[in-house]
Amino acid sequence: WRPAGRMLICPPPALCKKRDDMSTARERGEQSGEIGFDRAWVFKLRKLINATPVANSVMESLRPLEVLGVDMEELAFILEDTRGEMQHKLTVLKISDTYSADFALSIHVYSLDNPSIYGIVNGEMYSPQRDQGPGGISNRLRACLPYIKYLCVALEQLPEQFVFSGRCLRGVKWVFPNTDDHDPEQYFHTGKKVTWYEFKSTSRKMELMYEPRFCGKDGARTIFDIEACKVRACVRRTW
Repeated sequence: WRPAGRMLICPPPALCKKRDDMSTARERGEQSGEIGFDRAWVFKLRKLINATPVANSVMESLRPLEVLGVDMEELAFILEDTRGEMQHKLTVLKISDTYSADFALSIHVYSLDNPSIYGIVNGEMYSPQRDQGPGGISNRLRACLPYIKYLCVALEQLPEQFVFSGRCLRGVKWVFPNTDDHDPEQYFHTGKKVTWYEFKSTSRKMELMYEPRFCGKDGARTIFDIEACKVRACVRRTW
């Protein structure tokens, strides 16, 4: 779930052979948009998130995304139209006195397909242009930071009933290292460390891996079998 979080950590950059050219592990390993090897970027991203102040509300955290094309009027309507329902769910779960409706709404917004906030935010976190801007950070990613920080805090503050430790799965439409050189056992050798720079959705159900939003049933596919140290169980029917 978390970008550069507790589930996975990353290795130092390395050089790797690709056909007749030498390319960095960042260029090669990240072409899938699924894993990364840039330890310096993980350090910088963690530092950025830690230094970002927590917004006063979910809407305040989302407002900077307007520069990325998000319709703020539409998003404000969705949030306010959903607030009553979310407050009711928190009451049913008996956490309305201890967990903010705005935090719950930040998780709800992440789960939406339209507008695809998760697509915009995650895309900027692993974009090849993420470090092209003032201070080595793109302006587009800077616009995402308030929501990234707000969502991180919302997930961290979820009650214990939403904390999951155990096996989870993630299916992706890619093979590793690439479609021309498919050797996952060698590529993911014992002791190798990789990272996810952005939020990732996983499931405990193998059958869901074959849905289009994960790896589907055709083409290049990989299923990651993850022994999670600590993740947040946020199913759609709840949020």
